[in-house]
Amino acid sequence: HLENLEREATMLNWALPALLLLLAGVIWRVVTAKRLPAGLTTAPWAPGGIPILGHALRYRTNPAAFLSSSCASVGPVFRLNLAGKRMVVVGSDSAVIKEVATASESILSARRAVAEIGFNETLGSLNVYFGTDLHKRWIKETYG
Repeated sequence: HLENLEREATMLNWALPALLLLLAGVIWRVVTAKRLPAGLTTAPWAPGGIPILGHALRYRTNPAAFLSSSCASVGPVFRLNLAGKRMVVVGSDSAVIKEVATASESILSARRAVAEIGFNETLGSLNVYFGTDLHKRWIKETYG
């Protein structure tokens, strides 16, 4: 009987701090979560995501078909998760493309988005900086 009490006490020694740490993490996540201004909503998620990998497997199989079908099912703007790289896709709606293309860098940072999906490491920050500006200028001329 004493052995069972010692085992239970040992479990409590690590279980209670672990539970408190988990609770603190949840509270921290809720408190620090970014909240949208009134009237704004987030883009819907593309259908078919799975835990951890998100949409990566469906995207890898046929990117164009996946993006087209997602656009058809949830609309021209949607979110997707490619194995932890979360991004927003702007589909073929020219009005939405124009709105995104003409948004100021302080509201919608193309440089930051391009850097965060990995191009900063592969192309370097100078190419991301100037290339993104060149690309955005071309989109503005085309759609704006």
